[in-house]
Amino acid sequence: MTSHATHSSTAKRSFIDKCIKDDNDRVVLAQTPNIPIFGWFVFTILSKFTNGSLATASSRIASAFIFVWAYLEVTEGANYLRRGLGLIVMIFLVSSFFGV
Repeated sequence: MTSHATHSSTAKRSFIDKCIKDDNDRVVLAQTPNIPIFGWFVFTILSKFTNGSLATASSRIASAFIFVWAYLEVTEGANYLRRGLGLIVMIFLVSSFFGV
């Protein structure tokens, strides 16, 4: 039984490759299914078409979904681009929360 090493373990990857490719050298810009993004989208739309406390609650739930997405991207993103995007969204959410 012969063991075969993957490309990523035998060759040094460039910074650009680390930004757009996963560990298997596949370009990863979007992934499915992405439940937090779907939840954010649904509750954002709901908040736009409702009033009062339902709109407020929907907006807060949407923010929670997008924060979960950002956290997952920062900690488990397939490449540097996705991790960076998650970090940007997370910084924006935290600064908005604190009114900065």
